[in-house]
Amino acid sequence: MLRGKISDVQASFWVELSVFIKLNAIFVLLPVIFYVLKWVTTQHSQMYADYNAIQFSDLIWNAFQILPAFFKAVHDLLAVAFFGSSTKGLVIAFVISYFLLILAFQGRELLLRGIGKSIVLACMGIVFGCFAILPYVLVGKPPILTSYYEGRHILPGLPAVLIFLLGCISAGLALVRHDRVRVQAGYVLISCLFASFSMTSMFIGADVWRDWIRQDAISGYVKKHAKELSDVGTFIMVDRTSGYRVGDRQIWNYEYTGNLIYARGGRGTLGVDVNEYRTWGNNELLFHDGYYRERYNISQYDFSARHVFLEISNGDYHPSLGIVFAISAHSLLGRGWEPDAGKIFDIALHQESRIYPEMMESLRVLSGKLEDYKKNHGYYPLSNRLAQPGSVSLRPDGSIAPIPLSYTDTVGGGADKLIDIPNFNLKPGFVYYSNGQDYKLIYRQAPDYDYAKIAISKNSDLKNSGYGFWTEGAKRW
Repeated sequence: MLRGKISDVQASFWVELSVFIKLNAIFVLLPVIFYVLKWVTTQHSQMYADYNAIQFSDLIWNAFQILPAFFKAVHDLLAVAFFGSSTKGLVIAFVISYFLLILAFQGRELLLRGIGKSIVLACMGIVFGCFAILPYVLVGKPPILTSYYEGRHILPGLPAVLIFLLGCISAGLALVRHDRVRVQAGYVLISCLFASFSMTSMFIGADVWRDWIRQDAISGYVKKHAKELSDVGTFIMVDRTSGYRVGDRQIWNYEYTGNLIYARGGRGTLGVDVNEYRTWGNNELLFHDGYYRERYNISQYDFSARHVFLEISNGDYHPSLGIVFAISAHSLLGRGWEPDAGKIFDIALHQESRIYPEMMESLRVLSGKLEDYKKNHGYYPLSNRLAQPGSVSLRPDGSIAPIPLSYTDTVGGGADKLIDIPNFNLKPGFVYYSNGQDYKLIYRQAPDYDYAKIAISKNSDLKNSGYGFWTEGAKRW
């Protein structure tokens, strides 16, 4: 008889499951629909091609990371909530939350009394939270609260986090026997929770607005000096601000270029951080890929147009929370704001020095004299007449190089004594190396090297931060 009842239960279960699947087919097919929609709607390009792709090789391992990822997110969220805001702000938010809860619930008990029900509530929060962050974890992008980008992945799970925390608070207060103490403690703890979350959101939002204010100040400056900057192609940003969310933005972030296009119109402009500008390699002009060049506004960008430095630094004061609210309110109402008001920022314009055409012409003349000398004598003039042909000197870093002849050696006509070439005069900063077999003639530590290394990449000398002429054997000197 018992076996018959078990069979009946099993049959009933499968019948009910079948009915549930038929009535909730969309719910059951959600994982399949998610994968198909993701595949169809994903832009098939090189940009973010595999940023959120499901890695099937790591699928099982990532699935086991869901629960630890949820608890780590809760831990980090609480740490940011309670330690990422000012004490004054937390106190004000707590008082407001407390009185709003009192008015809303009239002093009634907010939490569950039974410890069992509280644990169930906390478990529900865990389950819902794990499912909320499941898509991010499966693609290897779990919420990381210390990262601005990955930190956003906790947003779908915030209600679940709140349920979990309420369950934990309720379970803890269920052990308190005194009703009035338990009720008041519930109001206090929930008010603390709401205050910390609200203030954290407010401060993070204020930081985003501050960053926008900084960007808008740059756009405002470019608009204000539109006539003076009309022929500029490259704006090199020297961002010295502190206390703002981001800085040191790269081309692919599009922040600077986007603001400049907004301020000037047209697409013949590029904005680049000075640190990235200095890393542009020799013989390589930004991106060669057509897709990237179009996306980042490089396809219509003219590198030969004038370059200027825009240096932005903190002004007389850092915008407080109240000032941020006032500026954001004006902006949202369409009234705008005056970037120069109150001197929140100091922006200065600097012209980029371009002396390489003149210097390269002088070096070219000297290089021609060196080649003529070799035709007549069979070797290049030594950079140190006391040394033997082919001799070298040891640099402080241990590298080998010929003994150089520099501008200081030629002051007062010394060059004619050291090199038997009429009018072989080196300008300040010029250095000549030669062991007779090879030579290197460069302008060392050139002030416009960052520009010249791209404009005349074949003649740029990375080791000496300069440019000039040399033979193949002296290339690495």
